[in-house]
Amino acid sequence: MAASCQSVEETVSGILARRPVLSPVLQAFAPLLAARAALPEQLKPLLESAGIRLPEMQRERAAQGYPLLAEMSLAGIGTALRTAAETLIPLLAAQDVVRPHEAKLRAFFLDAAQGPEAPVALAEAVLNETAESAESVGKIAAHLDIPVQVLLFAFSFMLGPVLRALVELSPHGNGKEAPWNVEGAWRQGYCPVCGSGPSIAYLDRPVFDEKNAFLAGGGGKKHLHCSLCGTDWTAPTLAGTSRRHCS
Repeated sequence: MAASCQSVEETVSGILARRPVLSPVLQAFAPLLAARAALPEQLKPLLESAGIRLPEMQRERAAQGYPLLAEMSLAGIGTALRTAAETLIPLLAAQDVVRPHEAKLRAFFLDAAQGPEAPVALAEAVLNETAESAESVGKIAAHLDIPVQVLLFAFSFMLGPVLRALVELSPHGNGKEAPWNVEGAWRQGYCPVCGSGPSIAYLDRPVFDEKNAFLAGGGGKKHLHCSLCGTDWTAPTLAGTSRRHCS
């Protein structure tokens, strides 16, 4: 957990050293990003207690472009979502776009009388991204009197650490190869777990020929990093990067 926080701080410091003009934006977001990075370790015991895990990957569904969490019930993540909201709403409210809606966000995510069902339903709607689920998100935003984009912006910060904790609890989180990277099981440009688009791409380190120091591979496989749940996956050679697929 400390390593994650330090990584955020080091990244921000590195960017500021190169681009001081970005200081107001980065300094405003640094506490929020550090808190989000620290949350998965705190949330994992809550998800373990609830008995929730990522579903097994089915190659046929994967071949059709369905992420693991598409059309899946997220019952059981309510306590973890609430914990994430308790930590992040005060930090989100420091942002001008969120501040006017802080009380409404607290009422929706933290009101004990309401229970966890509504936030969990919102999570399922966000991850399914069908016409019906988009309508559901719109109705929730209208009911709360919060612009849809503001609700989705705030909610992505709360949902992301919960999904990241789920990914880290899966067997491949202990160093084993992820099932979506085995034999090209996943060939899409969006996340195999939650279906979100990538935030960054990176290459493996160059592979050097031990017998000839002058020969080296160009950089190995290309990987993508999910903007929501933080999953890394091997980038396909050819694939659409639009979020979603099938039906």
